Amino acid sequence: MAEKTSLKARLLLNVFLLFCLVGLFLFIQFWPTDKVNTTISISELIPDEVDFIKIRRKEKREIILKKDINTWHMTQPYHTRVTEFQIDRILEIATAKSEHKINDYDRESFGFTSPEITVTINEQTFLFGLINQITNEQYLETQDTAYLIAPHLGYSIPGDLEKFFSHKLLSDDETPISIDFGSWKASQKSNGAWETTGLSPKDRDYDLSQDQLNQWVAGWQLTSSLSARPFEESFSGLEVKIQTSSGNLIDFHIIKNKRGHLFIRADEKMSYQLGEDAGNRLLDPFEVADPQS
Repeated sequence: MAEKTSLKARLLLNVFLLFCLVGLFLFIQFWPTDKVNTTISISELIPDEVDFIKIRRKEKREIILKKDINTWHMTQPYHTRVTEFQIDRILEIATAKSEHKINDYDRESFGFTSPEITVTINEQTFLFGLINQITNEQYLETQDTAYLIAPHLGYSIPGDLEKFFSHKLLSDDETPISIDFGSWKASQKSNGAWETTGLSPKDRDYDLSQDQLNQWVAGWQLTSSLSARPFEESFSGLEVKIQTSSGNLIDFHIIKNKRGHLFIRADEKMSYQLGEDAGNRLLDPFEVADPQS
């Protein structure tokens, strides 16, 4: 009898302890507390207000990027449009936070006297120093203060110039209203409809619809090239002039090559390599059209 009473007492004690543990857990989880955010913003820059970026690397050419309305351009060392993907990666610096702010430090031991990368965003300069071997974070200096930040912020800044180049033939705000091949031309009328002049359907026994022409024109803005590189040679090949809704005249020279078609944009002195099919669809609207429709 005494043994049963002892077992019952132990069971009740275990149940009591279990309730105590559950209560303590609920108290910790749900009791209102003031949460303290220990992260510190390293900048007050607002990404949407940024219109200037300068990048300097050791033994590499300085890169200057400027925003014109909604489009980013490289102005040094080349003059061309820049992919928004790389801009977004750089602007992560402007919104970065750190858990470690260091006011008193040795600039040389942190790698700031000869930084691998220096980035200026609008008027604020960021120096990327050495990697802290204990935390695996990178030292960054800005406005006479050092921080430890995630290393991907420095690693994500391209060292290869070609990674900055946009692969689009036209920017989003370069909307064609006329595409002139010399021997024939497609023009947009005031009512938005497209008409062609001098265009021979060759052996095709059908006409191009407005939907097909709109699809073909949209391809000039949507098509991405396989590669984008500076072009330093003299221009040659088929010439195509594109008039945009903003009044700009963009001159392309197209050269047939083994990979397909090389589209050379004269104002940027950039070459865009397109494959055979992609190039054919831009050069001939009948390649877009479906004769079975």
